[in-house]
Amino acid sequence: MSNDDAENATKALSCIATAAQTIRQAISISLPVAPTQLMTMQIPGLVINPEDYYWDQNSLAFAPLDVRINEARLVDNMVPVAKMMMGRTGKSVARSYMAALDLLVPVEASVSGAIALNKGKPLEPRLDIIRERYNRSMAYLKSPDDLSPGKSRLTTYVDKQEKWNKAMEQYSSAQERQMSISKLEAGTPEKQRQAYLEWIQAHARDYKAMIQARYMDWVVHGFKFEIEFNFGVVDISSGMKRVEGSKEAFRNLVLIGSDGASEYSGVKLNPSN
Repeated sequence: MSNDDAENATKALSCIATAAQTIRQAISISLPVAPTQLMTMQIPGLVINPEDYYWDQNSLAFAPLDVRINEARLVDNMVPVAKMMMGRTGKSVARSYMAALDLLVPVEASVSGAIALNKGKPLEPRLDIIRERYNRSMAYLKSPDDLSPGKSRLTTYVDKQEKWNKAMEQYSSAQERQMSISKLEAGTPEKQRQAYLEWIQAHARDYKAMIQARYMDWVVHGFKFEIEFNFGVVDISSGMKRVEGSKEAFRNLVLIGSDGASEYSGVKLNPSN
């Protein structure tokens, strides 16, 4: 490259940077950003087809799956901590989030292996106390249920939990069926919502009563709190409940693409249109 070409390229880049900075300042003035937030402007900007995100709220009560997937793909692009970004980074917000969660491992999570694999061997006082608690809790989990011959207390816990889960699934399935019926029979979205709310008022109490009954049976006869307490001692890494809860919430938001294989993390954009 000649000196003139290099000089022209430098001037072009300087013009682009000046234009980008001017545009960013204008946008930041019109859209104030809180001191705790950072506004990043992408150059060149992303071309969006509005039809990919539009759905008729007058005829549909819920956004179609293809629109929800397009929204998920739109916000999944990782934005760097910078004032400007040159094109898309190629990094996924969802994958980066899961990778960050996987790194949040408690220090004592590694202790469980030492406890389980070094039975009878001397350990430092702190680990010896943890091993003793571990052994007592494991003995409780394996102990027999006197009211159910042939079953351990843990097995009884699992059976009661399964019955509670089935009651929850029945309620969820009934809600989904009613939503489908409302779409077909009620007409406008407003009438659909009204029909669904009327169904909730008429039937929700029955389902919730069944769920409560199963839960009480689980607590009283299923050793619920005792099992969970002792399992929390055995499963030392369960101290990271919030991490596991975040992973579970993340999995529940996954949308399956039309190809049946691609997965996207669902989002909710406001305003909806």
